[in-house]
Amino acid sequence: MSFRFRNRIKVMPGIYLNIGKNGVSTTIGPRGANINIGKNGVYLNTGIPGTGLSNREKLFDGKPNNSNPIPNNKEVVNTNELETEHEIITSHGLIGLKENIENARENRKELNNEIKKTEENYQQLLKELNKKQNSFLSKLFTQKITVENIQNEVEETKAYLEEIKGQFEESRADINIHFDKELENQYKKVIVAFKWLATSKKIWDITTEVVNTETKSSAKTIVNRQEVRFNIENIEFIKSSISALHFENTTGSQIYIYPAFVLTIDNSKNLSLIDINEFNFSFRPQRFLEDKETIPTDAKIIDHTWAKVNKNGTPDLRFVGNYQIPVVQYAEYTLFSNNGINEAYNISNFEFAKSFADELTSYISLLKKTEKRDNNNNIEHGTNEFPPANNHLPMNDMTNLLEDLDPLIEDSARLIVMHQQGSTSLIQRKLKIGFNRAGRIIDQLESIGVVGSFNGANAREVLILDENSLEVFLEKLKKGLIIPLVHSQFSFKYFTLLEDFSKTAQSVVKKIIDNEALTSKLNLSKDGLKDSVNFIVGYELCQILYKLTDKQVIPSSLEATGLLLIYSKLISDPSDDLLTKGYESVVELFENGNLLNPASGALKIGESQSLQVKVSSNDSELIWTDELTKKLPILIALKHQDDSFFDEYSQFLYHFANIIAKADNKISESEEILLKEIYKALQNPLPEKANHNKVISNSDGTLDDAIRELNSLIGLDNVKSEIKTLINFIKIQKAREAKGFKTSPLSYHIVFKGNPGTGKTTVARIVAKIYKALGVLQQGQLVETDRSGLVAEYLGQTAIKVNKTIDSAINGVLFIDEAYSIISDAKDSYGKEAVATLIKRMEDDRDKLIVVIAGYTNEMDDFIETNPGFKSRFNRYIEFTDYTSEELLSIYEGLCSNLDYKLTDDAKTKLNEIFTVAYNNRDNSFGNGRFVRNIFEKSMEGQANRIAGIVELTDEILTTITKDDIPKNL
Repeated sequence: MSFRFRNRIKVMPGIYLNIGKNGVSTTIGPRGANINIGKNGVYLNTGIPGTGLSNREKLFDGKPNNSNPIPNNKEVVNTNELETEHEIITSHGLIGLKENIENARENRKELNNEIKKTEENYQQLLKELNKKQNSFLSKLFTQKITVENIQNEVEETKAYLEEIKGQFEESRADINIHFDKELENQYKKVIVAFKWLATSKKIWDITTEVVNTETKSSAKTIVNRQEVRFNIENIEFIKSSISALHFENTTGSQIYIYPAFVLTIDNSKNLSLIDINEFNFSFRPQRFLEDKETIPTDAKIIDHTWAKVNKNGTPDLRFVGNYQIPVVQYAEYTLFSNNGINEAYNISNFEFAKSFADELTSYISLLKKTEKRDNNNNIEHGTNEFPPANNHLPMNDMTNLLEDLDPLIEDSARLIVMHQQGSTSLIQRKLKIGFNRAGRIIDQLESIGVVGSFNGANAREVLILDENSLEVFLEKLKKGLIIPLVHSQFSFKYFTLLEDFSKTAQSVVKKIIDNEALTSKLNLSKDGLKDSVNFIVGYELCQILYKLTDKQVIPSSLEATGLLLIYSKLISDPSDDLLTKGYESVVELFENGNLLNPASGALKIGESQSLQVKVSSNDSELIWTDELTKKLPILIALKHQDDSFFDEYSQFLYHFANIIAKADNKISESEEILLKEIYKALQNPLPEKANHNKVISNSDGTLDDAIRELNSLIGLDNVKSEIKTLINFIKIQKAREAKGFKTSPLSYHIVFKGNPGTGKTTVARIVAKIYKALGVLQQGQLVETDRSGLVAEYLGQTAIKVNKTIDSAINGVLFIDEAYSIISDAKDSYGKEAVATLIKRMEDDRDKLIVVIAGYTNEMDDFIETNPGFKSRFNRYIEFTDYTSEELLSIYEGLCSNLDYKLTDDAKTKLNEIFTVAYNNRDNSFGNGRFVRNIFEKSMEGQANRIAGIVELTDEILTTITKDDIPKNL
């Protein structure tokens, strides 16, 4: 036995493939990654010392980046709901770093296993060598060369073991972090504060928080909590000079805060990285009712209340033995990101918790280069003061303000104040309205000063503390005596976002102009090409704006002004570029109403009806999943041509949507929902072809009716026997179930195998009727489809198409003819996606969906083998044999009878000869019943030609088919 050392082969900067005795693995050593943090942004650098190879990638700017990550279809869960583990999405700019870290973790696992195996082998070799060298018999009979060979193996194994141990030590993902001096000093303060925080006597993970329904208790909410710890920790597979700040979590992902990102590891060991700009950390004091015996020694009692209290806080004297309960001040942390982090903690040592919160938020603010926002909207927490008036607005403009808001605005305000819970779901649940409407109402409540601003997963702060104060407040609003805070001033932040985006827009326009294939698809002439492209880009930005504002945008709004400023940058004449005038000038123009008419003109760009791209020869057959995408000609053309510029352009449009959503320096809940819809639409802008699936609804026929129809079919004796066996089995199982006996689980899915024209579709229709008559299905409709009804033409649309087809078959039978054609070859990814979606729905809807698939025998056998999920779900196979010549003649006679024709004896003889020859020479393409129908139709044409010249057509002549009418050339 001999070993080879693991040779290293360079693959990319910082990553090596290791080829050794047990195969290939990846090593990431000191060549891994380093992060530079400075006021110009955060950069990830990878390189190999001594080779001159390196790579530098910007993770995020020094500017705040509140854009959403890739959206998913999950709702944000409030902290007052049960905390559950869910997927956390890695920030886009950190995907590469995540891959490096994951590679390091997997490689260390491989290396560790290799070390264990090699150590065992090394010890075994040492024992064997010791035995050969020291045993009397071994010394006597063992040849010298054998001992030398074992000695060589021991040395080779030892050397190999040292090599892989060395690689194991080097295999951590090496993340070197370099700061600007100011940031480094601040982060040192963060670490010191965290160490003190970790010494708190009690730290709890808040797992649930619900409204307290006990009427006489002073507690507003009841929480479930589990004790955890905070500590500074070195993650085993990461090498860094700066350790992570570990927030232990009992029900979800472990959270590790690094200077540039947050790392999470869930219970399944899945790893995610969140850009620190997408991470929200909040701190607030928390009043907590705590039993005296359980109060931590470092917590402070700040008040007392009574176990049973009146509304005014006095003890309820009706309860004998009413006692006082201490009110303790804890600190509450909320850790949240749109990527999926959503955690809440309580800390007993308020001072330590506040100190850490101050240092961390100072560090993040310094990193983002933004001033710390005042989340209280100028209202002191815990007071009943109303928002101050805004002197920029005339009083009479605000009179009867509530009349312009949702009719349920007052009822919603009373609910919020009564429950002291600024929750959209509370409004939705109590008033029985949709989530979108409830979201708009909560935004309106913010605008009039009842609740605070949107705070991620946390409920909004309620700014009015009792119902009497609310009624006074609402009355003053109606009379115009209070003017709510207005958050629509044109901010410098909004201006800079528009300024930066306008430069991107110019670059995008140039790339479109240079893309000849794209401009050709758009039918743009070279004359005035730039103006045409500018117009179309402006048109598409308008559509994004319309979608985001639900077409309620007005020319005087910040949103319309933002569109105007972008479009002014695109127009050919530089003198029309408003952004070059500077922030102060733009604000002055905006406030004086001088931008009203130009903004109105910019909005009219989006009203053009002529900008469309043809994506099919028959556009009337197309189904658009979102009306927005129908109005994005450039995006559609890029996707249709599979142009590599598609991703960049879709991100360009989504970036614009984000900027417009932030026009008032915040993103509301309703805007969050619309942004997700926009993102989804931009990823799949192409329409899908309309399904032409045939749906046959079954009337309330009886089981006997279905059996009679089955028996009336010509031939198919084997099929009839199988179907009758199925009927009997279902009836007996249902009888046993009715009497409380155990029953065998049934699979109703069936595979029909056989040549075309053997009656598979007809039998499938009868089977649907039987299932309905037996109570297996509620409706029993049959939906006939094939590959065209399941597989789409473009990426991302197949699953949508399959689901729509299946939805139409719910509570009925889905019949897929020529099912083997769904997967055309081994590389057919669309077909495989259709199969995977079908199998998932068969499992998800197993009690209300039955699938029957049909096709040629051999092809169907191969098709079943393409996915293991088929074998477990299809265990009933019915073979449809070819019709005999006698049965083919019977089918022909049945067709004649149905249309009042009759055959002469000579005609029957000729037909029998034709069918016998056809049957004896048949192959897999033999058409069976279809073959008969073709001959019958040709016979009717032959009879028509024969009798067309006869003046007097009797009934006998019109109904008789003779030998001469039957076609000679088949």
